[in-house]
Amino acid sequence: FGELEYCFNQYFSKYCAPIITKDYRYYHRKQNEEFHKAYNQTPAIIGAGSVFQGMIRVQTANVRAASEGKWSKKNLDAFINDVVKKIVSGKNFQNDWGNLIDRYRESLIAKLGTKGYLHVAEQLGKTEGQKFIDPAIHYGQLRFMELLKEHLARTDMPKSSMEYILKEGINNSIFMSLGSRFMRGR
Repeated sequence: FGELEYCFNQYFSKYCAPIITKDYRYYHRKQNEEFHKAYNQTPAIIGAGSVFQGMIRVQTANVRAASEGKWSKKNLDAFINDVVKKIVSGKNFQNDWGNLIDRYRESLIAKLGTKGYLHVAEQLGKTEGQKFIDPAIHYGQLRFMELLKEHLARTDMPKSSMEYILKEGINNSIFMSLGSRFMRGR
């Protein structure tokens, strides 16, 4: 299992992490551009005479960007969902990650036997309110989301956004879209 874990990590680092980093920087840059545009459109007279004039103008620009800007309206959950869909929809990813999942399944069956594997699948299904969940696919989904969270934690993401990711954990909509992609690919 150690070798497979290494392969999951290496694959994610080489092929997925660069996409996430590039898309996050683009997302962040677009949000900054929208803020600066809103700030420049906010009259300098806003809050005139107040000690807090600068802060009032910044807050007004934030509100304007959040209500009018395409990128500022997007929350972190939407960003993560978009980047996951982008990565998971790639044929190379589906084939490669699917092969890793297949090797993981083979290792589990070798360790637990077919009956043991099916028993684990039934137990996983019960916890999720389903009849059967393939443990290998389940592990592949969990591992992908863990690697995604770890990677985002290493980027220049604001602390509040990272706390959101950790608190949110694996969002069901993201997890389900990831699962459905794997199921279609098999």
